[in-house]
Amino acid sequence: MKNIKIILVLIVVVTCFPLQAIAGATLSWTTPTSYGTFMVAGPTGNTYVLDHYNTNVRKYNSAGTLQWTASVSDGHGTYNGGPYRLCLDSSENVYVTNYYNSILHKLNTSGGAIWTTATAAQPQGVTVDTSGNIFVATMGYLQKFNSAGSLLWSATPNAGPTDVLTDSSGNIYVTTSGYLQKFNTGGSLLWSVATSTIMTTSIPSIDTNGNVYVANTSANTVQKISSSGTSMWTVGTDTQPEATATDSAGGVYTVNYVSKTINKFNTSGTFQWRATTAAGPGNVVVDTVGDMYVFNYTAFSIQKFTQPPFNCSSPRYPGGWVSFTDPSITAGSTQIRVSHVTDLRTDINLMRADAGLGACSWTDPTLTASSTQIRKVHFDEMRACISAVYTTCGSSAPTFTDATITAGSTHIRATHLNELRSFTQNAP
Repeated sequence: MKNIKIILVLIVVVTCFPLQAIAGATLSWTTPTSYGTFMVAGPTGNTYVLDHYNTNVRKYNSAGTLQWTASVSDGHGTYNGGPYRLCLDSSENVYVTNYYNSILHKLNTSGGAIWTTATAAQPQGVTVDTSGNIFVATMGYLQKFNSAGSLLWSATPNAGPTDVLTDSSGNIYVTTSGYLQKFNTGGSLLWSVATSTIMTTSIPSIDTNGNVYVANTSANTVQKISSSGTSMWTVGTDTQPEATATDSAGGVYTVNYVSKTINKFNTSGTFQWRATTAAGPGNVVVDTVGDMYVFNYTAFSIQKFTQPPFNCSSPRYPGGWVSFTDPSITAGSTQIRVSHVTDLRTDINLMRADAGLGACSWTDPTLTASSTQIRKVHFDEMRACISAVYTTCGSSAPTFTDATITAGSTHIRATHLNELRSFTQNAP
């Protein structure tokens, strides 16, 4: 527990009311449902609703049709149950924390019980990492279980942990009363961010780069905190943001309970659009193609939204692109670095999402400075992914210098990087 950084973050709230009235997502369907308190989505659009009052989990397919209902009763009876949060693993097994009985349930993809294991008192948030380990935030502890339900370790966050997230490296982020805390895979505290915008009543989210997004339901803001604990930005939302979500292209979403809206921001915090929901939206999740699912507490419904149609002559991201590291790349003097490729990947996926195309999957999705070598495949992928946007908009694909990059013989040059930057930010 040595060398812990306590990071005090000065909050500068950026006032941006009123948000622009830009037409937002398109409503695809609305499915009535009974009580619900939390929702998650699988990669193909299956949604899972946790019903605290009736102590069950309900699965709906991507068309909004009910598939099954599974009991996670804790013996307290209808309207007095304790199921609190749920999450999915890569196979869509379901994990549910039970607040009153201090237990963790694991269900299979059909809703059948696999195991139940004891947790510390009053478990709340739950998440699963890429290796199948489960992390539970209880009233006093952060606990790690293996896929069989065996306890591996317990760590002690600040008082009152509520939600827990993991990144692609297996690090764990816990929201507590007034803090965001990061732990490594062994349960050691890495840093704490003390900030009034961490609200235990709102639902946080994390993006593919380990940035965490938290909403302040009373100040009507959403804040981005980097994987190193630095506050990147704080921007205004519509009234009473209850939850945040992210997509694979860098988009950030809030659902706003009083305003009955979804807000979308880009990775830099620039407002993109607003869409109207049914009454009382309290939870939003995004699938791998960018479709959004909203659970409405007051209206007792799930709604599916799709991204706004792409307007090739008027892209939605002008002024909102990622700012390039080393804006001027000079041949012979500027070394091509990991950050240059990461910037381009983010911008390209922003464009693809806007064009109705799925996010590109990258070789070496996490590029590490000083250890990841920039390779031919990285540039080939970016060229192909940006070319698809041009052809989708009815334009010819860009022509690149050294159209065929040969591993081991073609040197990646400044002109290759500058061309991609130009083609990305000057697309049709």
